Amino acid sequence: MSNLFEYAEKTRTIPETSSWKGYINTISVEAAATMIVELTLKRNSINSEHGLVHHMYEASEVEIELSDLGAHMRRSIGETLRVISMSHWIDTVARAGLNPLLVAYLQRIDREKVFFLRLLLK
Repeated sequence: MSNLFEYAEKTRTIPETSSWKGYINTISVEAAATMIVELTLKRNSINSEHGLVHHMYEASEVEIELSDLGAHMRRSIGETLRVISMSHWIDTVARAGLNPLLVAYLQRIDREKVFFLRLLLK
């Protein structure tokens, strides 16, 4: 997400996302790292089974409805940004230097109209 916000600001443009469906859920690197370390220390202190893989999902600092992503970017950046089609925006940020893997991911999402489910935490 930070890359998308950075390039929105850099290009002074935001994508039109009103047709996108679903939600994205973000969390800062610091908060996620803190939760992982705390859980690791807790598991080690209760003598858990060593060597097992434990899967975690950490999120929920910010939940954004995808249809509102462009407006959320505008509010977060706090400047007037030009709204352009997603395909044009992807081309614009690609020319501005966005990572090619992220460009390919965004192109596929735009082409295939992916739905992002709302993630619920316990």
